[in-house]
Amino acid sequence: FFDVPRITLNQSTCGQALAELVRLVPDTMVWFDYSTSPPTINVSRRGSATTRTIDYDTGAITRIEIQPLIDLQVTQVRLPYVERNSAGQTVFNEQASGSATTGKVQILTVSGPELDTYLPNDILDNFTIQTIATSDNAGIRNFVLDQDPQWQAAATKHSINFKTLQSGSPFSSNAILPPAYTETFRNATGSGAGAFGTTTVALNGLTAKDDLGLPVSITGKNIVLTTDLPEWIDELSVTFEKVTLVGQIGYRFFRKLANSDTIYSEPLWWRDIDWSFGSGGFTSTNPGQANEITIYGYTFAIEAYLVNTAYASPTVVYRPADYSFIAPPANLAANLKAAQDWLPYEGDIELVEQDAGGTRYRGCKVNIDNTFTQLASMGALVSSERLDIKNGTTTVTLGQPPRLDFRTFVDRIRKTPQDNIVYL
Repeated sequence: FFDVPRITLNQSTCGQALAELVRLVPDTMVWFDYSTSPPTINVSRRGSATTRTIDYDTGAITRIEIQPLIDLQVTQVRLPYVERNSAGQTVFNEQASGSATTGKVQILTVSGPELDTYLPNDILDNFTIQTIATSDNAGIRNFVLDQDPQWQAAATKHSINFKTLQSGSPFSSNAILPPAYTETFRNATGSGAGAFGTTTVALNGLTAKDDLGLPVSITGKNIVLTTDLPEWIDELSVTFEKVTLVGQIGYRFFRKLANSDTIYSEPLWWRDIDWSFGSGGFTSTNPGQANEITIYGYTFAIEAYLVNTAYASPTVVYRPADYSFIAPPANLAANLKAAQDWLPYEGDIELVEQDAGGTRYRGCKVNIDNTFTQLASMGALVSSERLDIKNGTTTVTLGQPPRLDFRTFVDRIRKTPQDNIVYL
């Protein structure tokens, strides 16, 4: 057999449920084997069923009343269905198998807006997100300058873009900060550098903590640059962690440039920053470099989100939909076509045999030799067999049982609105 779309049933018996499934596989026969205890119900397909060939010339056949059902043979199956794209818009697709040249085309709409009287909202909320790697020191420096209230206030008050200041590290082994860097401060003669010489705002170290103050690994993760994440962001297939980023940010400028008698003072905005630590009047010990360097810094703690997916450029993400449309299982069109691309027959064959019941026809397909040519290979399905032991009569009924006696292939598969969408 093969996978079929979801079907919805009301309060039904197991027999009714099985009958609905058999609708989807028209080349089947259902029969009972009463020789087992308890009796066994069997569902056989035409392709693997045993063939029973009855020879008309033997005289066993006393009556034949059968006819082909040419309007039940299918040469092409088309399954239109609907999917959603990432923005929540409906996208129409189709699964098809076979040729339409004969006009015997079965079109079964698997899903689509037209099958429901009411569908939830199709317009999805969206949000633009961008991230930087936790290994991107320059990017994180700029992120801190954007998020830290002290730098924001100073930038607004003095109309300064601190992110344009040279990125590097003011933290040397001679400073009071942890010795994360070594620096010689060469090439800092101040030529064309203005009143503050070569100026740097830089980052030193980065860790993360959760709401309980416990450490959170930042290895291989990304920091979300965009703020005010929507409430539905956790519904995405990526993992967001709300953390507090902790690190040191420092500022350096040359109070006195090499070979210069000019002493520079801290800039005006310097007074707007609550420096936690600093080393003033530090002088480079490198031969020939008499630059006096002032270093200030403090430990910041800002809230941020870590995410396990990178969005290197601004990316629009959409809120997951409340529902999705049903899609046909793989190869369903080909399987339905194979189950119907043959000419079915219906009617009765009556046999008179000395050993009535010696040959059983249940679960078999039937051919008749030495009569019409097409009957020799018809492979007709057996709906039922009746035995009259007293008179030695066997009546073989071909076709579908009354419950499944659909007159056209369109009637074989029924859809309900419940089988159109699935809530997520």
